[in-house]
Amino acid sequence: SVLKRAEVFADDVSGPSVFELASQVTSADDWEQMRGFDVVVATPNGISPAYENIPSPPPDLFNLLLIDEAHHSPAHTWKTILDCFPNAE
Repeated sequence: SVLKRAEVFADDVSGPSVFELASQVTSADDWEQMRGFDVVVATPNGISPAYENIPSPPPDLFNLLLIDEAHHSPAHTWKTILDCFPNAE
C-alpha cells in the first residue's frame, strides 16, 4: 500500500501474498504451506535447521533470499539457512 500511495505501482496492481511466520517450523507440512505465498517473513529462530526441533526445508522452496542485517550471515543459525537453499539468489 505504501508503494501505491507513492505512485510506484498503480492502484489496480495486486500486492504479493505474504506469510509471516509467528512460531517455529516443526514439520515438513509447515514448510510446504509456505509454497502458496510470494513472500515469507521469518527469523532464524523460526526456520533455521541449526535448531534441533526445526526440520530441513525442501531445497527448492525459495528462489530468492533477502537477509535483513546480513552481517549476521556468518552466524551458524543464519549460515545453516543459506546452505539449505543452494540455488537461491
